[in-house]
Amino acid sequence: MKADFESKTFTTPPCRLTYAWLVEPDTKYPPAVYKVTAHIDAKDASDLEQELEAYHASYLEHLASTGPGKKLELNDKPWKFEEDDQKRAVFSVKMKRKANGVRNDGTTWSAEVALFDSEGKPIPNRAPLKKMGPETTGRLNFVASGYTGPKGTGVTCKVLGAQILNFVEYSRGASSFGFQAESTGFKAGDVQETEPEADNAGDW
Repeated sequence: MKADFESKTFTTPPCRLTYAWLVEPDTKYPPAVYKVTAHIDAKDASDLEQELEAYHASYLEHLASTGPGKKLELNDKPWKFEEDDQKRAVFSVKMKRKANGVRNDGTTWSAEVALFDSEGKPIPNRAPLKKMGPETTGRLNFVASGYTGPKGTGVTCKVLGAQILNFVEYSRGASSFGFQAESTGFKAGDVQETEPEADNAGDW
């Protein structure tokens, strides 16, 4: 459950939008969720990383002051420095948001992620952005909230909106089939197209 602690909204610097489900939610496992992971170049991430760490620390201080002596089981933070699949140093922030639900009074609700183009204008036709590739770049707006309960304590990041700066359509690469690069061996450029030989069988 959420503790009585104020949430905080953040906006990323330009970053790559990986594992992006921003137009339609991922329904593989309930509940249906919008989700995305921001891959921010590590050199551009220090300000955001410090702000998120400060929020996390202040949340834990709040819990300590309201429940002194209570032992907390801390979950992993949804942000960290790592290498992406291209061996680039990035600061990754995982975000998700429920797409729908039921209120306490029994009524239903639904939500979507606000999408804007590079000029800051709302994107009316969202369908072409369904297949968003991991090299798509943009900025993400999200809210960080503290939570605590039987499954642990931590901070979750909920995506609210995205500004698409450069859209790259998703296409399956070799890694999605379980293949990896080898330093030696056949390369696509090794074979050149040649003109077929003329059929001279009828010549005498």
